[in-house]
This record gives sequence, C-alpha cells and structure tokens, in this order.
Amino acid sequence: MHMNKKTVRILMISTSFILLIISLYNIISIVVGYEQGNKIYDDAKSEFFLEENSELITQEQSTAEEKETSPVIENESNEKVEEDNKFDYQALYDYNNDAQGWIYLGNGYIDYPIVQSKDNDYYLRKTIDKKYNINGTPFVDYRCVGGLNSKHAILYGHNMKNNSMFGSLKNYYNNHDYVTEYPYFTVWVGEEKYYYYVFSIYKTKVNDTFTYQATFNSDEDYKTYIDECIERSEIKCQFEKADITSEDYILTLSTCAAGSKSNRLVLHCIRKKSIS
Repeated sequence: MHMNKKTVRILMISTSFILLIISLYNIISIVVGYEQGNKIYDDAKSEFFLEENSELITQEQSTAEEKETSPVIENESNEKVEEDNKFDYQALYDYNNDAQGWIYLGNGYIDYPIVQSKDNDYYLRKTIDKKYNINGTPFVDYRCVGGLNSKHAILYGHNMKNNSMFGSLKNYYNNHDYVTEYPYFTVWVGEEKYYYYVFSIYKTKVNDTFTYQATFNSDEDYKTYIDECIERSEIKCQFEKADITSEDYILTLSTCAAGSKSNRLVLHCIRKKSIS
C-alpha cells in the first residue's frame, strides 16, 4: 500500500525536525563543554598561582585590602606578566599527582596545567580534575621518560574551535609574524620556570614516526633530529642549526590541523633559562 503525499510530507517534516533537535543538542553540548572547561582552568589559575611573598591563606581570611592588583612588566613582545605571581607546583601535584607543570603563552590564549599519564588517551577528554570534558588537558607523551624534563618532551593539546587549549597554535602557521611577536612559551617544569623558544613550525601527519620519536640512540642521532626539524620548518624562525646542540632540551607542541583528521601542526621549541 503506497503512502499518500500528505503522509510522506509529514514524515519528512518530522524527520527534519528530529534532526534539527539532535543538531541543536550537539551544538549546545559542545558550547556547554567549552564553558565548563574554561571555568575549570580559570579556577585552576586562581588556585595554583599566588603572590610570591605571600603565604597560602584561605579565602575567608583574605581581605579586600590584600587583593591589590599585581604590578606588571611588559617585554618586547607586549607580553603582560604578573611580576609577583608564583606557580605553586606542590599544590597542583597534591591536587593531581599526574601534574608536570604549567604552560603559558604571552597573549594568554594558552594558560594551562600540564599532565602525564600512563597512556596518551586518558587526558584526551578529561580536565585537571580527572572528570570528563571535551577540552581535555595538555599532556606529555607517556613515552617521554622524565616528563617535561626529557631531552625531547612531546606535548599534545586539542585544537578547539573557540581557540582554547592549543587552538591558537594555528596563528603561528597562518601568520608568519606571529612567531616574532610571541617567540617563546613560558613553561613551569615542576617549580622551575623556563622559556621555550620556537625554532621550527610545520604540518605533518599523526603517524609521522620521525617527528614523534621520544628517544634517541646517541647524541649524534638527537642532533640530526634537531637539524632535520629546522629544515622542515615552513615558517622562518630565529634559530639556525648551529644555535642548538645535543645538550639542549626541546619541547614539541602538537595539535590537530585542518583538512584531515590525520593532519597535525607541530612547533618545536628550545629550552632557555632566561629571556634572550
């Protein structure tokens, strides 16, 4: 028995309505997830950064007079740094013993704790509180023995549509002046503060065994790796091969790139103890 045109039309409208509801639900879920994740990390900044010369005090004990704005300094890249802020790594570690440190980019788009788990899946969709959230947490590759203190530490983060997490890394690829404006990331490795200067930027694939190798057989192999990374760079950076040796520590930032699920954007950075 054939359905009449009216019945077909009703079914089509009903199906379209159901699909619309599902789409709206998915969009709302994503937006809510973004907002929840952002709040978690905003709270974390307040919890784990404190004035350098102050003691940890409870919120009830603090007064309005004590909450003065921290003095700021401005460097050549227009980075605003809260001069008296100190990272309380021990408090973060007590909260989550997977904690490795913290990463910050001068414009504030990247400002997150760093973790390391026994695999590379756990923190893909879990925030620092180990609860499910679409944002996840930037994490060090489990193969990097020593975490952020590995000779080559590999750090992953999502390329979120609202530019949170590692979403702003695409600016380094799309805007060739970006690396000049923001040449380094501030990274706390445990309690130690370092500056990681970008020396290579390029796109690759998720299964690129060269880019994502965590260990090396010798110093010569390690130096060869560094030189190849410099050669692969699609954006001009300030470092040449002679500027980086096998004694240096490097950090690789990796996030998804547009075009394919297998595409990745990679930034290689060299560790410095001070701003150069």
